[in-house]
Amino acid sequence: MAYNKKYADWKRKIWFTIKAPAIFNEVELGETPAYKPEQVIGRRVELNMALVTNNYQLQNYKGIFKITKVEGTTAKTELEGIKMYESIIQKWVEPGRDKITDSFVIKDKDNRLVRVKPVLITNRRLHRKQGTAIRNIWRNYFVELGKKLSFEDMVMKILNKEIPEQLKIQIKKIYPPLFFAIRQFYLEPREKHILLIE
Repeated sequence: MAYNKKYADWKRKIWFTIKAPAIFNEVELGETPAYKPEQVIGRRVELNMALVTNNYQLQNYKGIFKITKVEGTTAKTELEGIKMYESIIQKWVEPGRDKITDSFVIKDKDNRLVRVKPVLITNRRLHRKQGTAIRNIWRNYFVELGKKLSFEDMVMKILNKEIPEQLKIQIKKIYPPLFFAIRQFYLEPREKHILLIE
């Protein structure tokens, strides 16, 4: 058999098992190959949260996990964020309805920067003042919440719908939403120039 360098190099690679963080019971997220352990540091895995948690109700979100440490052939990760699939939001968008989005950065109790991206859909177009009032509601809410909770705590409360339900109660005072969700929630790199909401 002729020597195949590409095949020979592949055989030398080590397969590392990727594990979720402790908040997700360190379930297996998959495997990744590399020649050396340090080569897998920094790699990211995106996976449907229903598979991570074994909870079908969380299928609308995917989790982003970053490998931060290797022990033997186990690659340990940290949660970088969650993102709702865009198709979930788009099915609510129809002519005559209003879609309000926002993007802002807060600090959690550990002084980490967190990007928050809510989305709201109503059955008619809202006045500008109503949109501003609604944005102020969720911005103020997350600023205060970040003073008390860690990034991971807030992620869990988004996934179990505690945060969205609390916000919907406040938003209804301005206008009842057809659909409301935190479409993206993730750690913001500190090296980026950002406008912090405090």
